[in-house]
Amino acid sequence: MRTWRVGTISMGIALLGLGICLLLSRMEKNDLVTVMKGWWPIIFIILGIEILVYVVLHRKSNSPIKYDLFSIFIVGMIGFVGVMILSLHSVGLLDKMEQFVFSNIRTVDLPTFSESVDDVERIVLETKEPLKIETTEEEKVVAFGTIRTVINDDSPIFQTANDYIQSKKIGDTLYVTVKEKPIIRYEYENQMDVTVFVPYDVPLEVNGNYQEITLRTRMMMSNWQFDQLSELNVVLSQNNDVTIIAEKVDRVNSESISWEIEPYDKDAPSDVDRPMKNVSYKSGKGTYHLFINDAESVEVVEQK
Repeated sequence: MRTWRVGTISMGIALLGLGICLLLSRMEKNDLVTVMKGWWPIIFIILGIEILVYVVLHRKSNSPIKYDLFSIFIVGMIGFVGVMILSLHSVGLLDKMEQFVFSNIRTVDLPTFSESVDDVERIVLETKEPLKIETTEEEKVVAFGTIRTVINDDSPIFQTANDYIQSKKIGDTLYVTVKEKPIIRYEYENQMDVTVFVPYDVPLEVNGNYQEITLRTRMMMSNWQFDQLSELNVVLSQNNDVTIIAEKVDRVNSESISWEIEPYDKDAPSDVDRPMKNVSYKSGKGTYHLFINDAESVEVVEQK
């Protein structure tokens, strides 16, 4: 008596169809994932048709039905891979995986930002990223830098300077904000390095949002204030005439700088946190003031 083995024909047609699709994909230069996304449902259609054909042709005979477990397993594995590809595609992970495989990590330049400070009496700078600040004799604020990121094509991640920094002039005050770098789930974390040049003779107020900031002052002829910093590194040139006053500071460097440190209140109860240090340092005559408030660490280096 002839035995019908359900699954054998399905596996044969499935493998034949898959081979044809892979051949065409190489000829058309399509990737395997694209082929599987559109082709895998046909496997279940073929297996269903085979079972229906058996029922129609052999319903009046006594031919026993027997399943080809190995063939059904192969067909099922192909189908399972197809379901997984569809699931990953539906939640967006498949596209991210494709981008990760076919992309590369590069360091690219940020567009240059420039804003005039004519009629500006004060600059307020806020940053959401680690920042380098330097002084300049030019009457404008200039920013540039680099970003290390995943590049999927030739288009830059930032088309204009406004994508990473913005400014707005209100009255005699120029407000400048360095934006947070793009954060995309399931991708490489971008690393942005930004340097901002500010005029040495315009008062500056900086809100660091507890980011690390490096300040290099070739010359400083105005009062500046820095608030909410994780770490502030100050490099003073020889011709600076500055008094640094830091309040609510956890740590200061003491190897090369002789700070005047306000002692802790020794009479404070032991179960109460002791107040943070208040420190000061004078460079030159100390005519201009650099105020630092609420910082975890302050390090000052004076160039000789």
